[in-house]
Amino acid sequence: MKRRLQNLFKGFISAITGLFAYAKAHCPLCTAAVGSGVAITRFYGIDDTIVGIWIGAFIVSTVLWAAKKIKKEYIPFQNYVLVIVAFLLTVIPFYYAGLIGDLRYTIFGIDKLLLGMITGTLVTIVAFHIGDMIKKRVIPFQKIVITLSLLVISSLIFLLISWVLL
Repeated sequence: MKRRLQNLFKGFISAITGLFAYAKAHCPLCTAAVGSGVAITRFYGIDDTIVGIWIGAFIVSTVLWAAKKIKKEYIPFQNYVLVIVAFLLTVIPFYYAGLIGDLRYTIFGIDKLLLGMITGTLVTIVAFHIGDMIKKRVIPFQKIVITLSLLVISSLIFLLISWVLL
């Protein structure tokens, strides 16, 4: 158990390092950096669903950051369209690189990395909407706290599921 926790910690650090490279993603070099992060976390035994959750969160965060820079809405539901495009620009290279679609990394017949990315994307969008719905500031940085809390909870749920299935 101690060894598993050590691997979990090392993988977490590697994943965070790899995911920070994602901040300016969707170029071949950055996609390769995130792909390397996935490979490193697999080496340390971190479940792909957990890594995928955080990749999905970074997709949404990056898109919403870029959308703030654009400032004007040129098409209806522009932010959602941009999230979908960014998601596809991440998933498609992962598929062709062999990171998605490997039968060794599935849960309930779904690719773990893809399931995690979908979950992380949706959880982040829902968390941002919850933060927007709470008009009164209850705690400092409440939108960030809500988002991170929901991401950690979803990561823990998938961690428990992966432990049960092992």
